[in-house]
Amino acid sequence: MSYTIKIPSYINDFKCIGKECELHCCQVWGIDWYVSEVERIKNSDCSQELKDLVARSFKKTEHDDIVRIIFGEDKDCPFHDKEDRLCMIQKELGHDYLSHTCKTYPLAGTINNGTILRYRVISCPAVYDLVTASPDACDVYTKARKEDITTVNSCFVDTETDVSDNPVLMYRNELFDFFYGIISNKNTDIITALISGILAASKIDEFAAKDVKRIPEVIKALTPQMTNPATLKSLQDIAPNLSVKLPVLKNLFSSLEIEVPFRKFIQNGEGTADTDVLFISPEQYNDYYKKFRSCFPKDYIIRNIVRALYMDMQMPFIDKKDSIFANYAYFAVCVAAIEYLGVCIAASNDDEVAVRAKFKTIVCHLARKLCHNTTTNKLVLDFIKSINCYTPGYISIIVK
Repeated sequence: MSYTIKIPSYINDFKCIGKECELHCCQVWGIDWYVSEVERIKNSDCSQELKDLVARSFKKTEHDDIVRIIFGEDKDCPFHDKEDRLCMIQKELGHDYLSHTCKTYPLAGTINNGTILRYRVISCPAVYDLVTASPDACDVYTKARKEDITTVNSCFVDTETDVSDNPVLMYRNELFDFFYGIISNKNTDIITALISGILAASKIDEFAAKDVKRIPEVIKALTPQMTNPATLKSLQDIAPNLSVKLPVLKNLFSSLEIEVPFRKFIQNGEGTADTDVLFISPEQYNDYYKKFRSCFPKDYIIRNIVRALYMDMQMPFIDKKDSIFANYAYFAVCVAAIEYLGVCIAASNDDEVAVRAKFKTIVCHLARKLCHNTTTNKLVLDFIKSINCYTPGYISIIVK
């Protein structure tokens, strides 16, 4: 079948760095395997050692045809060789014997109405390096081609049932282009661009609730507003409200149960801040924010990280059953949370190289939790709603 395919310019430059990877994908994640994939290894001409390891390394799931890897106390995949940091299965049998997930990661994508958006997920540190390497790394271009089955199988498909349950999904491709265009606009800073998207998402929802078929019309009407210099200037001039933003984000980390490990990671016993590393006062925040941004003097680096996260979250629909505003609000709050952690890193580390390295680790680890976990979006939105911040105005304050 022929598709229209959208891909960021960095996608074909990817190369797994293998044993050199410090944030490897063989750790933390409980990878699912099809029973048939496991049986294929058991029936292969591999060593008895590997067969014995396979026999004790999987547990049943709620699905009869799927099993899950059992991690040890070190949270490492049992097939990850500790000596050479390579995969035992791949070394003995080759790439073809890996699970579907292991074969395709970090490649991912979406399929909607004959269009494939294909990208690589930023939880992979090698992808992070590509994304932050050049200004145009995340520029998306379109072409028509016949896709191979491996690529198609690595994508999330919008089914007829999905579209029937939420007709707004009919316009995934148009909505992707619209919001991606907003955050890619180099004529404004990324924070202002995010706020523009928040307001646009709310407006689109208003019209979609009355007549979903008006979405293309609304996009067309909103597009010039989103690039209007006067509109962007008014949004850029909104004064931050740090007395709201900072407590919301700190309490968000607590609700996601990531506060303690991130505090330990950020400070690492070497912090220079004299306050709680995950609660910077409004008086201190601006200075530490400037320090954080000075570590990334090229504006495109942070913008490209945001653009990569947007794709990684399958935006504008990380949750196919939710509204445009709910999906975009989640995305915007996650970006704010990641940036806040970056400021915390800068507050606790004087070495710019250390700040950049720690921020990379934070982005990759958080992408696993925020982009690849189907329950995190609900947890975040429930928290925002519980504190009565689920409005365009309050989401904008959290971002600003």
